[in-house]
Amino acid sequence: METAVVVRVEPGVAWVQMTGTDACNGCGAKLVCKPGSGGTKELAVSNELGAVVNQQVEIVETNRITLKLSLMQFGLPLFGLLLGINLAAQFPAPFVAELWQTICGVILMLLAGSVTYFWSQQVARRGPAFQVKTVLPTTL
Repeated sequence: METAVVVRVEPGVAWVQMTGTDACNGCGAKLVCKPGSGGTKELAVSNELGAVVNQQVEIVETNRITLKLSLMQFGLPLFGLLLGINLAAQFPAPFVAELWQTICGVILMLLAGSVTYFWSQQVARRGPAFQVKTVLPTTL
């Protein structure tokens, strides 16, 4: 859960701003955060609670998107690499076997990486991966 300040509101979506700190390294939003001005990060979040500009809110991840993205971005290319190496080992090599396996592994890894890229673009078009969980009380 991260704390942020609402900087603008659109129908159903709030744009929140978080200050970039060392804590960004452990944040689940760092994959979809966009750098803003002055070292701040902006993020579009689902605004079902109706937060307004300048309110402080807590945001949470929806649908475990960070886990899914991590598995797709790292797991699928790795699987492609290993599959390519193993498939190449099943057929006679036209030249040095290790080189043949490496080439096939890299080709399948790049194909899997392309699939991952287009899948992540589809996920990004679906809408915000985070939502406003609570609107924090304002202090005077």
